[in-house]
Amino acid sequence: VPFVESNIIYTLIDDVERRLRLLLPKTDVVEVCGEAEVQQLFQVQHGKSPQLVAGCIVTDKLLQTGRISRDGERFAFRIVRAGVVVFEGSLKSMRHEKEEVNKVPAGMECGLIFEGNPVVLVGDVVQAVRIYQQEPTLV
Repeated sequence: VPFVESNIIYTLIDDVERRLRLLLPKTDVVEVCGEAEVQQLFQVQHGKSPQLVAGCIVTDKLLQTGRISRDGERFAFRIVRAGVVVFEGSLKSMRHEKEEVNKVPAGMECGLIFEGNPVVLVGDVVQAVRIYQQEPTLV
């Protein structure tokens, strides 16, 4: 047990709080960076095998690929069906018309091909998310 001596109670309290926070686990925070709604599904030849393309319209903010993860931070795409996350992963391709793109803003249409070929249905919501860890707080 470490022994800490201080003449100022506030510095002692701050030190105890800092030590307690180090003992608590960090929590994952999910920030939604953009959303799109699946309007239509179709098959295309992508490489040697047919791939399912989710034809979407971006409804909120911005869908963006190619973002680099940093310390404790990662970026992913989620498929949400009836409020439940049914898939979390990355994209193989994001296209606007016939052009491969990195960003699609709200109001624009795009075609998405997901890694791992998850089940996608018309009406699903696609979310671009940033997931990072946050230090615990003491109440």
